[in-house]
Amino acid sequence: MKLESALESRFLTPTEVSERLQVSARTVQRLIQRGELKAFRVGRQVRIPELALREMLDSGRLGEAIDSTPVREPLF
Repeated sequence: MKLESALESRFLTPTEVSERLQVSARTVQRLIQRGELKAFRVGRQVRIPELALREMLDSGRLGEAIDSTPVREPLF
């Protein structure tokens, strides 16, 4: 994704992305940390270009990222 394309895109917060994907905010953070979802830091806030989210979904990388996230055992 080019910078020009990102600047023309609408920016989403990690919470907005997690709501759209119906995953936890932590999963979105992991996607960003692993470089699977492009994001920008603006001061202390993180913003994700909507175009980056579309590209990730189109590439099919979301399923791989969620499948590789370790699942914790129940506490009881």
